[in-house]
Amino acid sequence: MSAPQLSLAKTNTALPTVAGLDRGARILARTFYKDLRENGYTPNQILALSTELIELITQEMREARDENETIS
Repeated sequence: MSAPQLSLAKTNTALPTVAGLDRGARILARTFYKDLRENGYTPNQILALSTELIELITQEMREARDENETIS
């Protein structure tokens, strides 16, 4: 039996559309929420988790902005 051949054909490397990203984020969020609820997390606990995630993202974005301002 011969070894499988790798395809060197160029694949579509286009970025997903904004609508596609929004849909993917919505699906991920609903799945994450459902999993947390099924594992006993309360709505208040999920809200606290969401708030912490937003804070972490905000902090990272501030740091990136500050780095860009320092470079300029």
